[in-house]
Amino acid sequence: MSTWLASGAASGASFLVPAAGDRLPGWMAGAFAGAGQTRGHGALLVSVLVLGAGYAVVLACRPALPASVVIGGIVALHVIFLLAPPLLSGDVFSYIAYGRLGALHGISPYRYGPDAAPHDPVLRYVAALWAHTPSAYGPLFTIPSYALGSLGIAAGLWGFKLLAAAAGLAVVAFVWRIAEARGRDPVVAAATVGLNPIFLIYAIGGAHNDLVMLAITMLGVLLACTRREAGGAAAVVAGAAVKASAAVVLPFLLLGGPQPRRAALGGLAAFAAIAALAVAVFRGSALGFASVLAHAHLVTSSSPGSDIMALIGRFPGRRPLGTGVAALVLAGLLWAVWRGADWVAGAGWALLLAAGAGSAMFGWYTIWPLPFAILTSDRRLLWATLFIQVMFVAHLVPDVVA
Repeated sequence: MSTWLASGAASGASFLVPAAGDRLPGWMAGAFAGAGQTRGHGALLVSVLVLGAGYAVVLACRPALPASVVIGGIVALHVIFLLAPPLLSGDVFSYIAYGRLGALHGISPYRYGPDAAPHDPVLRYVAALWAHTPSAYGPLFTIPSYALGSLGIAAGLWGFKLLAAAAGLAVVAFVWRIAEARGRDPVVAAATVGLNPIFLIYAIGGAHNDLVMLAITMLGVLLACTRREAGGAAAVVAGAAVKASAAVVLPFLLLGGPQPRRAALGGLAAFAAIAALAVAVFRGSALGFASVLAHAHLVTSSSPGSDIMALIGRFPGRRPLGTGVAALVLAGLLWAVWRGADWVAGAGWALLLAAGAGSAMFGWYTIWPLPFAILTSDRRLLWATLFIQVMFVAHLVPDVVA
């Protein structure tokens, strides 16, 4: 089924590869070019449902499955979605465009959007929404993007896809190690993350930097769970310097770890080092991504937050109300961890809140809490995470029946 979806996406222009527009070039189609027939919305829904059913069977039958079979399946599926064209998102071309702005045009991606270089050929593949928007990604992602972007558009695309697949496998490996450290079944933990259909199709297939953020953050969780709190906090700060979403994990680590002072010092040291690097590279625009995040307001039809707002209707204070409720929930989670609750579970709930409570939610957002959810004894977090993924998939149905 995975190969069927990947080959269909690589066989011609379709909604599965939105960056291609009305013509899918061979360099974008990749290894599966011409291997199948173009697929529609129904094919995506069927693929997600079939992969989801297989996912459920594997988790239910775990005692009968050798670890080698599970690991082999995870690696094989990562390779398939690595070789697929950029699925269901053109964000990877924004990454390339930001890198090319800095590396080839001498323009800070924290001051200007990709259209600041109007003659760069990558601009035709960047979504109109992002063409004029400066980068919202942290310096530990933007600086490496200079190198990948300067390689050329095709090489940059496959470089980012390789980075995403490697980061996905790293997330699985760290989850395995954390599960062992916390006395949980590492095979179940790895399968829950590495065989998740949304993780594979949307995050790996789309080459999203959320995977890089998660890999570094889960390294931090591993370090903190093995009594290396300073390194753990430093890694979480580094994860937030890729994508800011990881920042919500840090206060839970600081409150829940046995040595909060060491963790705080590690986090501060990492922040100072990253800030110095950002100033050296970007100078006065080093904090530009923070401004973009502060003013961004995306709305998607697949967001639970949007669904709730639709029920509220035109109530004029709905956005401040939503922000206030989210802040109260976050404060309650922190209070519970301070009183002795599992900080990994608290961080997972906070990431779930960040993924689902806003007005915009994409498939790759829903993977943020997944590694945390399988590493705790709070089954509600796992079910809630899978529920918002089901809600996201449910929004595909109108496109199929239209």
